[in-house]
Formats: sequence, structure tokens, C-alpha cells
Amino acid sequence: MMRRVLAAVAIVLAGVAAIAGSPITGVPDVEPDAISASDLARRIMDGDVLRIYDLRDSAAYRQLHLPGAVPATMNDVIADAPRSMTVLYGDEAARTWSALNRTGHRNAFVLRGGVRAWLTEVLEPRLAEDATAIERAAFAEAAAQSRFFGGTPRRGVPRAELTPAESAITRAVIRRGC
Repeated sequence: MMRRVLAAVAIVLAGVAAIAGSPITGVPDVEPDAISASDLARRIMDGDVLRIYDLRDSAAYRQLHLPGAVPATMNDVIADAPRSMTVLYGDEAARTWSALNRTGHRNAFVLRGGVRAWLTEVLEPRLAEDATAIERAAFAEAAAQSRFFGGTPRRGVPRAELTPAESAITRAVIRRGC
């Protein structure tokens, strides 16, 4: 009898752990739904109704943030929790997504790659000097997005320079005033 009770308790605790995430890190055990920077840019350009939350510290937000993003904490997002598409980025994005998911919000996404992805994929996409036809076709769309958001697409970049440091792009974007 005691073994059955212990087995039932173990099953319940395993279920709670799966829902709550890792007790040590607080990171969800389920991989958050993600959206790429280029898909987010396309949705913004199309005028989709969405809410973008910047979960970084206020200094990082003031320095640079995505168009339409509002600064927030995890508690702010949970309290606001619109049912429209919600996009999260920053240090607490995965935990916030997990909390929203537990409350039944099924239209929340984490920006894959965060601000760095926005900078490199949307604001300053780069095309290698020896680009393939597929890369050139993808770059054409990326360049249109870049111009829409005030970015600067670059052609003819040596392959070794395709992934610049985030700090260099951030400085260039801030200098331009984007």
C-alpha cells in the first residue's frame, strides 16, 4: 500500500516538475515557441497586431530596442498578457514565455537570437562577395526589410566578415540614429 502511495506521489511530482521547469535554473523544460527576426520584421511590415516586450534592463532598452517594443518585466507581461501575438526578447524571455504558456497563452513567441538577430538579419544583413543564387534571393528580401526599418544592407562582404560582433553593429546603428 505504501509503495502505491509513494508511486502516485512521484508521478504527481514529476508532472509538476515538467510544467514548472527546472527547479535549479528556472528555465522551462519545454522549448519556447520561437520566431525569427526576419519573420517578425515581415509581420511588423504587414501591420499584424502584435505586442513586443523588451525584457532587458532599462539602460539596454534606452540604447536600442525593436520597433514597437515596450520595456517590461516578467510580472508586467503576465499582468498585461494580451491574447494577440506576443513577442518576447531579453534575459527573461524563456521564463516569461513559460509563465504565459502555463496560464494558457498560446500565441507567445521568443525572438530567436534576440537583439543580435534583429541587428544582423534585419538592420544590417550582409551578402557574401561569392554568394550563391539562393543567398542572393534571400538577401533581396532581407535588404527590403532592412531599408524599411532604416537599416543598411551590405553587399560584397568577405565570407569571414558575415557575422560581425554585436557591439560593432550596435554602435553603427546608434550612430545612424535607428
